[in-house]
Amino acid sequence: MCSQASPTLKNFARQKRIRALLLRAGILLLLYLSLWASSFVPSRLISGAPAMWELFWRILHPDFSQLDIVLIALWDTFKLALLASALGTCLAIPFVLLSARNISPNRYLANLLNLGFSFFRTLPSLVHAAILVSIFSVGKFSGLIALTIISILIAQKYLREALESLPSETLDSLKALGATQSQILLKSVLPQLHEDLYSCFFIILESNIRSASILGFVGAGGIGQVLWKDLNHLRYDRV
Repeated sequence: MCSQASPTLKNFARQKRIRALLLRAGILLLLYLSLWASSFVPSRLISGAPAMWELFWRILHPDFSQLDIVLIALWDTFKLALLASALGTCLAIPFVLLSARNISPNRYLANLLNLGFSFFRTLPSLVHAAILVSIFSVGKFSGLIALTIISILIAQKYLREALESLPSETLDSLKALGATQSQILLKSVLPQLHEDLYSCFFIILESNIRSASILGFVGAGGIGQVLWKDLNHLRYDRV
């Protein structure tokens, strides 16, 4: 019995060694193809090491001479994000009431609105900002409008899904009691929406703080505009 088990164990160990060798060969082949596709030349890396070290050294010795400008830009960025989040959350409410399929006055209108909002949500925030900068010129106003549009798009999805999760029995019972559409909105829908507004606002605020830092790359104000200026001038000690 032991003699029968021994060849089985040997075959298993041999197959395991073969799989390990194939795995290592595959990793080496993948590494070689990656280096070949990226035109990696070791001599270039060695010759560029002093320049890389100089850049790293400049990063480790930041220039604080523009600290006041940076702090003002950071405060502007936060104000942009805060105001845009509040405006976007409030302005999204009418669109939410029209696009939520369980309370919308027209199902086709709800589907059309949801399709349009879904399309515009796929566009990067930089695209919105670039278009608005070309219309309103460089400045914080363009960034505010861009962030407000982004906030409306996010709030519409978040609040619509919250309303569509309402139990259908609640709405049907109110209709059976003879409640009008406005009474249903006031007694059932808006109280539920009120509970979700705060969490929606803080989610959008968190997203807008990051977005506001990026919108400055197209001239929409905030810390991103200062960052882009220093990057263009290769002032990595300020970055």
